[in-house]
This record gives sequence, C-alpha cells and structure tokens, in this order.
Amino acid sequence: MIGLIHEFTENRTGAKPLLSVPVLFFFLALITACSLPGNQGAANSPAAGDLTDLEDTPAASPPFETVAAPIFTPDAGYYTSAQTISVSSATEGARIYVTTDGSEPTAASPAYTGPITLAGSATLKAIAVKDGMTGSGVTEATYAMDEDSPVVSITGVAEGAVVIGDCSLSAEASDTGEFDRLTLYINGVKVDETASPSVTCSWDTTLVENGSYTIKAEARDRIGNTAVDTVSVTVMNSSGDGVPLEYGDPGFDSGAVRDISLFVDSDNVPWAAYARIGEPDSGKGVLVKYTSGGWEPAGGGNFCAPGETGDDTGGLRLLVKNGEPFVLFRNNSGIFRVVTWDGLSWVQ
Repeated sequence: MIGLIHEFTENRTGAKPLLSVPVLFFFLALITACSLPGNQGAANSPAAGDLTDLEDTPAASPPFETVAAPIFTPDAGYYTSAQTISVSSATEGARIYVTTDGSEPTAASPAYTGPITLAGSATLKAIAVKDGMTGSGVTEATYAMDEDSPVVSITGVAEGAVVIGDCSLSAEASDTGEFDRLTLYINGVKVDETASPSVTCSWDTTLVENGSYTIKAEARDRIGNTAVDTVSVTVMNSSGDGVPLEYGDPGFDSGAVRDISLFVDSDNVPWAAYARIGEPDSGKGVLVKYTSGGWEPAGGGNFCAPGETGDDTGGLRLLVKNGEPFVLFRNNSGIFRVVTWDGLSWVQ
C-alpha cells in the first residue's frame, strides 16, 4: 500500500512523496494497536496528571503470623491438693499475660514470670503476644481443688441389729464439693449404687443364711475422695414357728406392742413393761419380770410404761440366752433390736 501511495504521488505530481515510508509504518502500527479488542481500555487510562495519585497508594502488607496460644501444665481438671501451674507458648520470645480470677486477659494483665501455685479452685486465662505478630487467642483452664472427703452414714439399721425377712437399708451422704456416687455393699458385694447422695434398697434376708453381715455405705466425690460407714447386723430368720434360731427358750411372747420400757427394781430384778396392740386389753399396760425360771407375767393395769419408745413395733420377744434374759423386738421396717442384761442393767 505504501508503495502504491509513493508511486501515485510521484507519477501525478512529479514531486517527492509527502510521507516517507518509515512515517507511514508508524501511523499504521498505531492505528492497528488502538483497534485491537484488548486495548479498548486505553481510553480509560489515567491522564498524566493522575500518575502522582497512583504512586502515593501504598502496596498491600503481607499478613502477620499468629502467636501460638498459651499451654497450661498440668492440664485443667480436678485435684485433691494444691497445684503448681506453668504456662508456655510455642512461639519463641512471646510474652504471656495471665489472669487467675476468670477475667479476660489483655496486655495490661499481670505478665507471666513463673509457675503459679493454686491452693484452691480457680479459672486461669492467658494470651501470648509478640511484636510484629498477631496476638494469640485466649486459652482457659479451670482447676478444682477439693481436699475434703464426703460424709456418709447408714440409716434405718443400727449397729448390732437383728434382721429378719425384708429389711430396708438406707444411707445418706453429703459433700462440700461435687458429689459423684453412693454405693451400698453387703459383705463386700455391691447391692445398690446411685449418683444421688441418698440411697434406699430392700434386702430379702430369707435368701441368705442366718449369721453376721456387714453393711457398708461408700460415698465418693468427683475428685475421688471417699468416705465409708459400716454396721454389723445379724440375720435371724425363724425356724417356722416364729421363734428366732439360736436363741433357745422363746420365753414370754407378747405379740405386737408399743410403749416398751425395760427397767430394774430395787432388788436388781429386770422388768419389762409395754402396751398390747389389737387385743381386747389394747392400751393397757403389761408387766413381766425375769426370775430364775424365766420370764413370767407380773400383772398389768391402765398405765403407760415409763421410758416408752413411742413407736409401735411389729412384735416383742422376751428371751433367755445362756441363762440370762434379753429382749428382742421388731420394728415396722423388719429390723430387730436386741437389748441384753449384764447382771446390773439393760444394755442396748
């Protein structure tokens, strides 16, 4: 095309070309570049006066690394004694700030300078910071200290009690810390367990042999502190005629009674007084005394026996063992209580 233009201008006018070949090439290249699709935004390029604004815009900063979160040693948890707590961060040179009252830590909180000794329960929180890095998140650890053991006691059956039939066993516990569980054992065999601080269960003594048994209640708190209470009882189920085994002479059998009183007269003779229940003479006092021949009625009348128990019983037996009187009476829970004679007084 340039050749044609050159020839045309030279042939028509006889003059030299108005445009040299290099100049034409420049203009053609410029026109072609502006017409390309990828260069349509050239018209939107900033003017020369706008270059200063671009030069003043700062380049984006690279992201900062984050400081490793603090670590508590030993781990949070339940402990039975004072603990010494160390705090560290995997980021070398990091500064650690700790609170021991559960509040959120900041760079204004106490700086960690060494192990912290906790004599009681506390919640620790910590952060780690370092210049030129993003601070860590908050690490939290709760330490529960409980040196006190629970308190537990067996209720419903007393030490030395004689039991027959279905017997109700119960225990109560308390703890200043966090209670875990309460367990009942009979001769070392678990019979009941609960997360409650009280437990009650029924023991069918007809399924075991007559003899001595140890009832144990064990209370445990969350940390592992324990407390134990034990009582020894005697299972004494009857031979079929209502007479407890091992006790020989049944003596005087009153049946169901209330207001029992055992006493000694001026001649050192043991007596028993009680009131019958559910019989024609119900409510009338009955007196019996022990002589060398055993128990024998000694009269009665409209009186309330001194030193009454105030509770109805399921039955009373005035018995003799090894030539000495003793009393066995059953309450409404099936628990027998034994009162023996030591030659001078009644002993429970």
